[in-house]
Amino acid sequence: MAGAWLTLLEIDVDGSTTKRYAQDGVAGPSTYYEPKIIEGGFSNLTRLVPIRPGLPSISSLTVKLSNDDLEFSQLMAQYQLRGATARIKIGVEGATLSGFGTYFTGKIH
Repeated sequence: MAGAWLTLLEIDVDGSTTKRYAQDGVAGPSTYYEPKIIEGGFSNLTRLVPIRPGLPSISSLTVKLSNDDLEFSQLMAQYQLRGATARIKIGVEGATLSGFGTYFTGKIH
């Protein structure tokens, strides 16, 4: 039987640093996704389809993260997070991290 669906969040805070988060801690061979996602993921995704092809459309995603340890307060003091690229990856519990698909890529506003 397949495991539960997992949501992973990756935020590129600068050209060489990517922060990784999940609902529960998720570990790969050389990567760890910290347990910071309180709410969010593919159930909170809004995609708009334009009525006429070629018109701009807006997609959005809301993810609520825990700041209990003040990590995000410190990140905001160190990096410009507005405009940073964020990715949501979705996969099945027990799958390899390479088996997770990128479900959404966007910019933080």
